[in-house]
Amino acid sequence: MKKRRIALLLAGSLIMGMLSACSEGEQPKADAPGQTTAAQAPVQAEAPKGTEKKGSEDKVVLNWLHRYPEERYVDYFQGLADGYMAEHPNVQINVEVVGDIAMKDKLKVMVGGGEVPDIFYSWPGEFAGQFARNDLVLDLTSYIEADQEWKDSISPVFWDYVDMYDMHVGVPFRFSLSVMEYNKEIFKECGIEVPETFSQLKAACQTLKDHGYIPIAFGDNPNWPTAHYLTQMFPQFVGTDVYNSDCNPATGEWTDPGYVEAIKELQELVNTGCFNDNINSLSYDQATLLFYEKKAAMLYGGSMAMEKAAQELGDENLGWMKFPVADNAKGTMNTVCGGCDLFLISAKTEHPDEAVDFLKYITRKENQMELAKQTGLQPIAKDTITEETAHKTIVEFNDYTFNQSDGITTWIDTAPEPRVKEKFLENLQLIIDGKSAEEIMKEVQEVAKTVREEYAK
Repeated sequence: MKKRRIALLLAGSLIMGMLSACSEGEQPKADAPGQTTAAQAPVQAEAPKGTEKKGSEDKVVLNWLHRYPEERYVDYFQGLADGYMAEHPNVQINVEVVGDIAMKDKLKVMVGGGEVPDIFYSWPGEFAGQFARNDLVLDLTSYIEADQEWKDSISPVFWDYVDMYDMHVGVPFRFSLSVMEYNKEIFKECGIEVPETFSQLKAACQTLKDHGYIPIAFGDNPNWPTAHYLTQMFPQFVGTDVYNSDCNPATGEWTDPGYVEAIKELQELVNTGCFNDNINSLSYDQATLLFYEKKAAMLYGGSMAMEKAAQELGDENLGWMKFPVADNAKGTMNTVCGGCDLFLISAKTEHPDEAVDFLKYITRKENQMELAKQTGLQPIAKDTITEETAHKTIVEFNDYTFNQSDGITTWIDTAPEPRVKEKFLENLQLIIDGKSAEEIMKEVQEVAKTVREEYAK
């Protein structure tokens, strides 16, 4: 009965609207004429699951659901299916693709008891955790441990990322991170060293203002950039263990005073003039232009855009820095804000071995390198992001993330239980406007208490 109740709660939460803020501002876009849009029904109808007879040969059928309907992605993903089938003639992969909006509807039906594809896309954090808690996905731990070559081909940072509820819920496929970029030329002109602490950052911002520059370009319309700032700052003040526990609906309390301190610290950056004016009315794209046009010295933005930044600023002028550490922080200092797109395998698949083998195939180094070349998405396989395929600044940042950082912290606009997430989203622009940090966290705590009590029944 408890599992059934949780499943019903999950379906209700999905109805409320999942993933309201998209990483790096990605929004569903219409495709070229004659192609499916991100909000439409699936491109291809789902074929029956299981094993078909083809002549005297048994044919394994896998249904694969992903969320990349845009023109620049469709051919790549179909090519993965075609390539695998060419190597495995006994396997038929039926590709189904829907965009963000239709995906949410699709997953809501799945949670309510509908047909679950053998392999399906998931956003990270609690979004994927919901399927794990309700026994809807296969635990991949034994498969990962049994294939050391496959395990070693993907950074431990990403395997850690899908380790939740005492299982590996899926396989990471591509990643997206937030990074503090800066213009080396402007820093040199103003005599600024790369700041390592918040106090140094504030001093640098004042120097930049004195020289007529916007210190940090910041556009929060829509409001996901503020979510990324908080995701970066929360672990510094509360630690990743506390943050991860609070993102779990069964244990989330959000009562650590560090959350209030982090919000106040962000508000202090606003009040001391570290950003441009009109943050809430400026879009992320407009803020990015301020950085490209060399009107702003820094930008906390998506790693996918670093190649473009290098082109705009000049090859030698793009730099990146570790996100400055709060002077009074006591938590986990050097995490990176971001997330991975995941593929999960249904717990009810009739062909778990073949489904896992297909995920091994799509995370092969050569296929991941083609992902970067054909789509611009960032691959998770090791040794795929090199100076042969990416700007040296990107290579440096990724090396830090994978080998030196304290790991990846999942975005606050995807990691918590949906109702908790929505309460944060309601308050993000109000944080910029100066709403009391104590009041904001009290509202979050009240929602979390309701969620926690429901999951305890």
